Amino acid sequence: MQNKKPLFIIGAVLFVLVVGLFYMLQPSDDFANGPDLESIDKQEQQMLDSMSEEERKKLKDEALLMFDQPGYLSFEEIMAGARNGKVKLVSELWKLRRRCPPDLSPEECNLRIKIFLREKFNPGGEKLARLFAYYVRYEKHMQQEQPPEDLTPEEQYKWVKEQRRKIMGEEAAHLIYGYEEARVEFPQKFNSFLADTKGLSAEERLKKYEEMRKEHYGDYYNTIVEREPKFNTYDVEMTIRQDQLASLDASQRDARVHEIRSQYFGEDGAARMEAVDKQIQEEQERTSAYEDARSKLLEANPSASASEKDAMLAQLRKEYFGEEEAAEVARREKMREEMDKLKNQ
Repeated sequence: MQNKKPLFIIGAVLFVLVVGLFYMLQPSDDFANGPDLESIDKQEQQMLDSMSEEERKKLKDEALLMFDQPGYLSFEEIMAGARNGKVKLVSELWKLRRRCPPDLSPEECNLRIKIFLREKFNPGGEKLARLFAYYVRYEKHMQQEQPPEDLTPEEQYKWVKEQRRKIMGEEAAHLIYGYEEARVEFPQKFNSFLADTKGLSAEERLKKYEEMRKEHYGDYYNTIVEREPKFNTYDVEMTIRQDQLASLDASQRDARVHEIRSQYFGEDGAARMEAVDKQIQEEQERTSAYEDARSKLLEANPSASASEKDAMLAQLRKEYFGEEEAAEVARREKMREEMDKLKNQ
């Protein structure tokens, strides 16, 4: 009799664990933390209820004919692509919208899109339809709302993010806009990184830069790396190496820059970039020499009339830039003078 009580307690504990696991393992509702879509569902249901069974079947056939085509990803591939940034859901939804005939109202078009999503991607189509419903609701919300005045660009974007989560909830907002938000917020993160790692060696900074990018982008990192233009990667490395390159003498710096460029663009690409650098330097030197000569010419002829000064400056521009380019320089100077007059008013 003394052993029955412990056995009863063990049995009760096991029962609680089994029941708990049963509920834990049940599939959760899609977007359970998202705002309710009852009003949208009710409006659509009223439209469907007003139709006969034959009309509803015709509507389904019409939606499939309107939107279905070869080459669609599976539901699993779409969701995986949304999570790693390879599928932009907003772009894909707009592709569907553009297939709606112009005589359909936005509501009629949206209804057909949701019918298509449910039919085409069953059983995952309901989740895609709800994502689309959230996007439509957010779109309407933003047409009526404006951010508070006097916000910085960063604060404005933070406000936009808050509106997305207010309308969609975290999960849906992240699926639809997470990739965009990560990219928009990265430049500020990069500027902070440059400040925080100042004083470290270039090699260490480059290593930490990749670590920071992986942490910031998370599941989007591989997509970012795959899509990043080669020149952007090069430009970032040159920015990170700026202090290192500045510490070298001219010949060492030129050799190191050539080596880095060759790694990214090959010897031919590096040579073309050096030719462009040389051309830019020559233009800058020529412009600087002209500005100096212009100032001296005006100082040496203070009593000359306006027409005499124009004639002398026109000749000076031809000497430095040639006839065709001299006309463009004259236009830029005229615009600069007009801007100076406006500032002094």
